Amino acid sequence: MSKEFHSAPIRKLLKAAFDDEELNTFCYDHFFDVYERFASGIGRLVKIQLLIDYCKRHGKFDELLELIRQYNPHQYDKHLMVINDYERRLRVLDKNRGTLEVKLDGNFSSLSQEQLEIILNAFTGALAGTLNVQHKEITILEVRVGSIILKLQMPLDALVAIIELYEANAPVFGDLGIHKIGSITTRQVLWVDDYPFNNLYERRFLESLGIKFVISTSTEDALGKIEQDNYHAIISDMSRPPDGQAGYTLLKRIQELGVDIPFIIYSSSNDPKHKKEAREKGAFGNTASPYELYQVVLNALLSS
Repeated sequence: MSKEFHSAPIRKLLKAAFDDEELNTFCYDHFFDVYERFASGIGRLVKIQLLIDYCKRHGKFDELLELIRQYNPHQYDKHLMVINDYERRLRVLDKNRGTLEVKLDGNFSSLSQEQLEIILNAFTGALAGTLNVQHKEITILEVRVGSIILKLQMPLDALVAIIELYEANAPVFGDLGIHKIGSITTRQVLWVDDYPFNNLYERRFLESLGIKFVISTSTEDALGKIEQDNYHAIISDMSRPPDGQAGYTLLKRIQELGVDIPFIIYSSSNDPKHKKEAREKGAFGNTASPYELYQVVLNALLSS
């Protein structure tokens, strides 16, 4: 019997593995019952969903994944860990949290502490409902009175959602009484990696939030770019041959220049001792997880 799979990571794999013509051929050769449902002009994403629905009904996800491995081993290998690890990450995703500053409309300086607490509780409840998270998942870390500025902590998915809504000038912000939130639009990040294609999906996700990236493939090139332009954060891998600790080398050189920019190491290790070592050397964060990377980058940009 085919084991249980979650469709979301398989959908991403199919999108990455096949263009429209390739998907047609793939389904014609191996899933003809699905191919017969491809009406003229139907979109690729609809075709992918038809294939997923078919495999789910008939318990064919194992067969589907093996065929994708044969057709496009590169994308298969790239997505396999996510597919196998998806259920565990669904359970722990709420631990990935970020912070955001929100300024509310109006002047609340005349309110008593009790009245203020009632209003803030109502606001966080309304915000939680808008973002489809539980009320208790949004935490107020700091309140600056007068024109109230709140420092909120919330799940990363909710943080991303509120930023996307704000950047799109969604009318819901007027309904919530939000005047302004910390913005990441026009924030520029330098990403240093000798194989930048390895981080394509992470960059695309962050770019969808309005972050702009400049790519560098070496320590010396990155230092030149830092001297020529301003960046709100730097992401670096750890090893760039022949320097096995190129991330730390770049961090030290930046510190010697007297430049204070949040420096994030995105490497293959999530070992707590490596995270501790990175912090001790002055890094803003160190992770091997794309989900934790999103959290760290957003926190760095929203606090800078």
